[in-house]
Amino acid sequence: DHCVIDEAGQCTEPDVLIPLIYDIDSVVLVGDPQQLPATVFSQGPSAWLYERSLFERLMSAEYPVHLLDTQYRMHPEISFFPNAHFYESKLKNGDNVLSPEYMKPFHTMNNMTVFQPFLFFNISASSESRQGHSLYNH
Repeated sequence: DHCVIDEAGQCTEPDVLIPLIYDIDSVVLVGDPQQLPATVFSQGPSAWLYERSLFERLMSAEYPVHLLDTQYRMHPEISFFPNAHFYESKLKNGDNVLSPEYMKPFHTMNNMTVFQPFLFFNISASSESRQGHSLYNH
């Protein structure tokens, strides 16, 4: 028997240990430590290192990790930033996102760029506040 744990980068270590009580031959941890961390509601010193997932612990111990290096969802212009800043430019774009069919009609009009796959807006007059664990923009 085998156990596959998806989103293992978001699980605390005890979460991952639960299925290991069963008689299994192997465990495959699937996840992305560059995305959301393990969810811990405790704060302060009691939460230190508890937020670390087993996935992260094994990586820091130099356990072999296989990077799934092709992304099939994001427009290449969107994937450029996370690829460069979080994945050391190791990600490749799948053929589907490189094909002309992936470009939407509303991206261009009369051979002019109208709506990019993403846009930045200057919101310098806004402010941010915290309510519980959440941040809010005003």
